[in-house]
Amino acid sequence: MKSTDAENYLKFNWFRSRVNEKLYKKNQLTLILNDLKSIKVFSENIQGIKVNIHYCAMVTDVSVFRNAHSLNLDGCTKLTDVSALSKLHSLVLYDCCEITDVSALGNVHSLNLSGCTNLTDVSALGNVHSLNLSGCTNLTDVSALGNVHDLNLSYCSNLTDVSALGNVHDLKLSGCTNLTDVSALTNVHSLNLSGCSGVTNVSALGNVYYLNLSNCYQLKNVSALEKVYSLNLSGCYNLIDVSALENVHDLNLSGCSNLTDVSSLRNVHSLNLSGCSNLTDVSSLRNVRILNISNCSNLTDVSSLRNVRILNLSGCTNLTDVSALENVHDLNLSYCSNLTDVSALGNVPILNLSYCSNLTDVSALGNVHDLNLSGCTNLTDVRALGNVYRLNLYRCSGVIDVSALVNVHTLNLRDCRNLRDVSALGNVHDLNLYGCDQVLDVSALGNVHTLDLSGCYNLIDVSALGKVNTLILDDCDKFLDISSLGDVQNFSFEMSEFEY
Repeated sequence: MKSTDAENYLKFNWFRSRVNEKLYKKNQLTLILNDLKSIKVFSENIQGIKVNIHYCAMVTDVSVFRNAHSLNLDGCTKLTDVSALSKLHSLVLYDCCEITDVSALGNVHSLNLSGCTNLTDVSALGNVHSLNLSGCTNLTDVSALGNVHDLNLSYCSNLTDVSALGNVHDLKLSGCTNLTDVSALTNVHSLNLSGCSGVTNVSALGNVYYLNLSNCYQLKNVSALEKVYSLNLSGCYNLIDVSALENVHDLNLSGCSNLTDVSSLRNVHSLNLSGCSNLTDVSSLRNVRILNISNCSNLTDVSSLRNVRILNLSGCTNLTDVSALENVHDLNLSYCSNLTDVSALGNVPILNLSYCSNLTDVSALGNVHDLNLSGCTNLTDVRALGNVYRLNLYRCSGVIDVSALVNVHTLNLRDCRNLRDVSALGNVHDLNLYGCDQVLDVSALGNVHTLDLSGCYNLIDVSALGKVNTLILDDCDKFLDISSLGDVQNFSFEMSEFEY
């Protein structure tokens, strides 16, 4: 139900008369006023609180909020005059696209002007601590903003000169496609230049701590970046030589498809080489702690990676031998479609084998803590998996017998459409049987904590489920008798437009 202005005024007076005075003074309260057309009904200034009147499109006069602590006017698209808001601590004017004059807002601590596309002059905002001007596409001059601590100029596509911003602590310039010269930004602590496709020379950025150069696809020379702590070069597909980056702590080279030699990166702590499709040799990466080499389809030998702690090999379709990976803590082998033997992986705590379509034998995996076998359509025998804590068998259509899974804590059997008998699963804590439309009898499941039976449209009797904490019966028989389920704390029984 939409609120009228009068209702909002009553809400405000009720709010003011009942709030704890200590909380009020500490600015820990937020007043939300919905669907305002004007605020003339407020005869007194609102002092010291946070006010949210976002997307009240007809509001034009906000002077009554001059003494609020924080004000969100997100989407108030008719607003033009914000001169009265100079004393606020925090002000959000996102998508207030009619605003052109922000000269009064120089003392606001945190100011969001994102999407204010008619702004051209921000010279008065040099003392703002945190300033968001992303998407202000008509901005060309930001020379006054050199003392801003946290500055977002993403997608200010007409910016060409950022030479005054060398002392900004956290600077976002992603999508500023006309930028070419970033040589003045050497002292920035955290710098995002993602998608700045005109940038070719980054030799001055060696002292930046966090540096994002993703999709700066013209980059070829990154030798000066050896001291950067966290470096994102994903999508820089013209890179060939990364030998200087051996001491970077966190390095993202995903999608750098021309890379062939990564032998120098042995000391990187976290390394993302996803989609580096020309890689064939990763033997030098044995000491990397977190390694993503997913979708590197030419890889065949991963025997040297036994000491990697978190290893993602998803989509490495030519892998057949993973016997050396028994000590990996978190191992993702999803979509490794040629895998048939996983007998060595029984002690891996977290193991993802989803959509390894040729797997048939998982008898060695009974000690895995978290096991994902979703989409392994050739699996039929899961008797050995009764002690797995979290087991995902989504779309394992060959699984019929689940009687051994009595001790599994969280069990996903969604779309196991040949499953009929679930009588053994009464002690499972969280059980998903979504789409198991051959299941008729759920009388044994009364002690399950969270139970999803959506799409089990052949169910007739759910009277035993009254003690289930969370029960979902969406798209079950609309004539199902649910009168016994009054004590279920979280219950859903909805019908989609499609009826069975």
